[in-house]
Amino acid sequence: MGKIFNGMFGTIIGSMGNVTAYMLNGQNVTRLKARKISHFSKNQLANQQEMKVVNEFFYFMTDFLKAGFGLAAQGTTKNYHNLATSYNKKNALKGVYPNIEMDYTKALLSTGDLLEAQNPVVEAVPEGLKFNWDLPEVNSRSGEDQVMILAYGTVSKKVQSISYGPKRSAGEAILQLPPKMQQEPVETYISFVSADRQSISNSSYAGRIEPVSQISKVVKKTTKKGIILLAIVSPKMTTVQLKEPSNPISTDAQKNSSFRSPFLDPG
Repeated sequence: MGKIFNGMFGTIIGSMGNVTAYMLNGQNVTRLKARKISHFSKNQLANQQEMKVVNEFFYFMTDFLKAGFGLAAQGTTKNYHNLATSYNKKNALKGVYPNIEMDYTKALLSTGDLLEAQNPVVEAVPEGLKFNWDLPEVNSRSGEDQVMILAYGTVSKKVQSISYGPKRSAGEAILQLPPKMQQEPVETYISFVSADRQSISNSSYAGRIEPVSQISKVVKKTTKKGIILLAIVSPKMTTVQLKEPSNPISTDAQKNSSFRSPFLDPG
């Protein structure tokens, strides 16, 4: 049952027929009650998959999205998640049902009119990722803007981010990654927020970083007999058993022969 507060034209709260009224962000809004559907059309199934894909992408980004879309949601009946979902559902998906997936290059994680990151570049470093950006002619105020950076693991779906990092004037920032995220491809994003938190920029896609740890390496060992043993080690291998090859190459033979194994250092 619905109730009217403060007279005939006051606030309505509750249900009346197939309409429900409630307060949202200080405003009195209404919506139709959901109907039970036993069979979904192809368009409905596609919409459900679109929502699922976007929500999975956003699952570990709550704090970042609050900062990124919170200002845009002020004074509206929408919240930060509504706005982020609406934009990315319309603009950052690719494929058709049942093969809909994120287009990471088009994802937007913050929106505003602050100066965007200029020519952002990301590279892998031992502790995680290093973000760099150009320093255009900025005034002292914009130089105080703080960077926001995020990395999304495409396999684990986990996220590492910094919502209020170094100043724009620093030109770089380090995002530490846990070991598991260093072993999977990550998609990266960057934006800026003003020091007073009253302005924010659109986020920029900074690129995909492939895991350096996935590159196999060659292990070689010389036995007491002068036999060189070889093994190619993948990142998933925790132990390696070196075996003597069927046609072992002695160190002496290697020096005296024109043959050089492609797995050995030249010398």
